[in-house]
Amino acid sequence: MNPLLTKNYIVGPLAVAAYRFVMFGVADKVVTQAVDETSAIFGVSDAFGNTPGNRVDIHMLGIAEIELGGVVARGDQLTSDAEGKAVKLTDAMLAADVCRAGGIAVASGVAGDIIPIFVVPQRASKYDALASSANELNLLHGIVAGATIVVGAENAGTGTINVAIQLEDADGADLAARACILAYLSNDANGDSVVAPVHSGAVAIGTDGLLLPIVAKTNFMLTSEVDGGIDINITEAAGKTAYLVLVMPNGELVVSDAITHTA
Repeated sequence: MNPLLTKNYIVGPLAVAAYRFVMFGVADKVVTQAVDETSAIFGVSDAFGNTPGNRVDIHMLGIAEIELGGVVARGDQLTSDAEGKAVKLTDAMLAADVCRAGGIAVASGVAGDIIPIFVVPQRASKYDALASSANELNLLHGIVAGATIVVGAENAGTGTINVAIQLEDADGADLAARACILAYLSNDANGDSVVAPVHSGAVAIGTDGLLLPIVAKTNFMLTSEVDGGIDINITEAAGKTAYLVLVMPNGELVVSDAITHTA
C-alpha cells in the first residue's frame, strides 16, 4: 500500500468492515460503509474496520487495499456492492443510476480477494457508457427535437385560423437554423388518424416558412425560417375540429391544441 492521504473518522451508525468502500455518515466526521453504486464513496477503510462509536482510518487518496465482491480486471473502474466490497462499474449501472466510482483496480481478482486499488473517488457519468464518437454526437447538435404550437383565434370573416410553430432543440431552446419537419392534420387529439373530410378552404403557409404538400390538405413537409419559426393558415367554411401533428426526427409526435372552426 502507498496511501497518500489518510484521515481518522468515527464509525456510525453501522459497523465498517476492513477493506471496504465507505461514504459519509449521519454527521461531520462520521463514516459508514457504502451500500451500492450510488453511495457517495470517498475512501477505503483500513485493515481493521471498527464498530459504531469507535474510530477507523480511511484512505482517501493513493494506493490502498480493498476486498472484492466480484471478478475485476486491472484497469477496471470500481464501485461498491451492498457490503462495501469493490465491484466493476458496468455500463448497466451507469445507464440506470447516478453512480459513484471509488477507484481503479491495480490488479485483477475475484470475489473475496483483497487487491490494491488506486483510490480516486469521483462521480461517474452515464456518458462513460456511450459508444458514439464526439463527431457522431455533434451531428445531433441543434437539430429539431421538439416544438411549441400556438393555435390562434378564428377570423370570423374568412374562417381562417393561424397556427404558429416554434421548432426547438433538445434543450427546449428555440431552434437557430432552418429545418424541415413532416406534419399532418388529424381528427384525433393523439394523432391516430388523418383528417377526413379535408378542410373546405386552403391549408397554406402564412408569413413564416414553407409548406410543401404531400397529400393536399392533409400531409405536408414544413420548412422553417432561420429562427425555427413556421406558421400556417387553415381555412374552413363550416364547423370542424382538427389537430396539427408534427413528427419529430426521433419519431415522437407533437400535437397541437384543438383547431376549432365554428359553423
